[in-house]
Amino acid sequence: MMLISWNIRGLNSLGKGRLLKKMIMQEKPQILFLQETKCNSSALERIATKAWPGGHNVAVYADGASGGLAVLWDACSIMLNNIHANKNFIQAIFHIIGTNTYGHLTNVYFPQETMHKIEILNTLSVINSAIAHPLWIAGGDFNMITRLEEKRGGRNSGNMDGIHLKDFI
Repeated sequence: MMLISWNIRGLNSLGKGRLLKKMIMQEKPQILFLQETKCNSSALERIATKAWPGGHNVAVYADGASGGLAVLWDACSIMLNNIHANKNFIQAIFHIIGTNTYGHLTNVYFPQETMHKIEILNTLSVINSAIAHPLWIAGGDFNMITRLEEKRGGRNSGNMDGIHLKDFI
């Protein structure tokens, strides 16, 4: 299964839509996670339909000119159900058609503030503790680093020392 996760940083331009379509045609993913789409519902639907004819999508639309998440998938090979979404994540149960493979997937876009990250991690931990399928695929923009040396650009809005994703999984 091919999955791509891309913080696209705005999908409203014609160039980004073309780039998305080209990437889908070249890589042929079964699932695509997008973060920071910065699109409203009609724009995202139009772009997704052009970029991936026959593909399905679920989205959390941008709040003004920021945010926005989407999951696009090939409905011939993947089935999604039990979809839960808010401005920070899209979560679903998936089934790879023609197999006995089931799992859950999560596309995330975390805020900069440490306390909000912890709240979302706790929410995902609770949701995922109740899921019967042990396979979990998570991707997106966690806005987290393991060491300060990894940080490039942006602001440092809090110390994540002692906070590890493994503590929430």
